Amino acid sequence: MEGSSRSRGEEADQVTENVHYIELRRSICKGEWDGVKQFFVDHKYPLNTIILSDYTALHVAIESGQDTIAEELVNMMSETDLEIRKGRPGAEGHTPLSLAAWTGRTHVAKCLVQKNSKLLTIETNKGYIPVTVASSVGNKEMTKYLYSITPHEVYGPEKVIHGFRLIYWSIANKMLDICLDLLQRNPSLSVTTNKEIQWMSTLRTLSSQPSVFSSGYQLWFWQRWIYHC
Repeated sequence: MEGSSRSRGEEADQVTENVHYIELRRSICKGEWDGVKQFFVDHKYPLNTIILSDYTALHVAIESGQDTIAEELVNMMSETDLEIRKGRPGAEGHTPLSLAAWTGRTHVAKCLVQKNSKLLTIETNKGYIPVTVASSVGNKEMTKYLYSITPHEVYGPEKVIHGFRLIYWSIANKMLDICLDLLQRNPSLSVTTNKEIQWMSTLRTLSSQPSVFSSGYQLWFWQRWIYHC
């Protein structure tokens, strides 16, 4: 009986906690910063608390497009807090920066990097770093920004997969300037004998993208002129 009573008490506490989290999520999604700030004051939860669906408040703000709230939270959180991943093992496991890369929140990304530049090289649960996350969804502005500040050592021999992924998605999403620059800096990324990532090799990727070349399909006069330039 005692164990049963304790179990019911824990369940009641969990329900109350979930109601609190729903209130917090609602305030975030409505852009009510005063309500968000007051929530943490009233309930004394740390800012990196995991709330509904394994999100932190910062993850919710980024995903819902509430840049102002996201930036306020970043300013209040510690560098270590910003490295937390969302989701259970096996899920995507985005850090706040990789989620910003995924959703295209460039202003938030800049705020995060300014606070903690280590986020540039922290992988998701799936092994993607922020710049490869951005390139995989074709977010050109975000990809160029992250590529310009990500240390090039991250594409080196120990983690060559990051380089091949960036080349693959850059070609697939027509960001050839990034692909060219990366290959000039790391010529070894043009080919690979690793069978697991051979499908991402530069030549194979280019051969699957005929529209990258002017000979790949018929162009109008003005299109040929633009391509030439």
